[in-house]
Amino acid sequence: MRLLSSVFILFLFGCNNNKCTQIAKTNSSTYTIRIPLTEIANNDFIESAEYIFLDQEYLIGKIGRMLFYNNDVYIHDEMTGRIVVFSNKGKYLYSIDNKGKGPLEYYKLTDFTIDKSNGNVLIYDQYSHKVISFSTIKREFVKEHKIEFYPSALACTSDRLYFYNPFTSNYPREEKYHYSLITTSPQLKDEKRYFKVGEKIGNFMSDPNRKGFFYGNGLYLLNRFGNDIYSLNGDSISVNCKILFENNEDYLSALNDAIEKGTRNTLRYKKCAADIRDFCETTNHISFRYMRNNKQYSVVYSKKENEIIAHEANYIATSPLLMKRNIPIYLFPSNVTNDSFVSTLPFYCIDQIIHNEKVLNEMDTHMTDKHLLKKLKTVDENSNPILVFYKFKTKLK
Repeated sequence: MRLLSSVFILFLFGCNNNKCTQIAKTNSSTYTIRIPLTEIANNDFIESAEYIFLDQEYLIGKIGRMLFYNNDVYIHDEMTGRIVVFSNKGKYLYSIDNKGKGPLEYYKLTDFTIDKSNGNVLIYDQYSHKVISFSTIKREFVKEHKIEFYPSALACTSDRLYFYNPFTSNYPREEKYHYSLITTSPQLKDEKRYFKVGEKIGNFMSDPNRKGFFYGNGLYLLNRFGNDIYSLNGDSISVNCKILFENNEDYLSALNDAIEKGTRNTLRYKKCAADIRDFCETTNHISFRYMRNNKQYSVVYSKKENEIIAHEANYIATSPLLMKRNIPIYLFPSNVTNDSFVSTLPFYCIDQIIHNEKVLNEMDTHMTDKHLLKKLKTVDENSNPILVFYKFKTKLK
């Protein structure tokens, strides 16, 4: 499927000091990705993989947001409500944890981001309505700021904070907060608002995309139920990628029907391509997943070749071809760092291949990295997930 790059003019409503003006943003490098109904089965685009086995000194309960900074890995353990820090070799370094209801304490770690201009980890506590700063240099909490609204996610660049705010049910009469993107200065001043949220959709709690923000070679936003990926850089907001699905003309009508019925679990909505997730972008590729007919589809797009190179109702794969590249199992990525796609490989995925005699024999036959194979065989239900860093081919034969 051929994909077109186009000049796209985006009209947003930017608001400052309760006054709204229409802003035109032009992006000359917007990618328009057209998704066909036909599938493209392919795993030859996966060139190589590197692995980080995380220390067992700290066992992660449930991985939430994962960010990379200064050669370290920051993982939100949603089960314990703390941030766990590992080195790029997998060594456990320390945890960020200060739960409570007092100053410089958080009651609920809703989301976090990293201010790369000063190395501070910013923790957003939705319950206490505040953002707390943790210095990775001093390894202590240093300041906090109160906020007046209830966003569901937080992100930042060097000069702006971004709050993803798709719901309006908490403040039905506070129309100044009926915007899904609210930005401020690092001191939570100079508030600006984008993407007006209507009353019905703002009260519709069925939510496929609560976090909103994606990280990679930049910072990106996907509004829930939308197909446009926005690039965020200071006050510059532009469409980075438009995703268009074949035979999806009924989507908006089906979405309105779902909102009226209070659930996405309707036949009309399920038949549509929707609920984009795990958007990742490197210099040469874009990947993401979406739902259609109760199936989860995976897409990989080559920016250099200007075409889709993989599209199938699958997010996990194993084959002799991959094993020859010392990739016993491929799990669709959900993150990006240093131009590599990153997956978190849990125990149950490893268990499926280690205890499958046929697959295990193929691994023994084709894999040349016997040290990796030996380590994989030691993984059990008490092991941390393995971080896998994939490189994709820039050009296919």
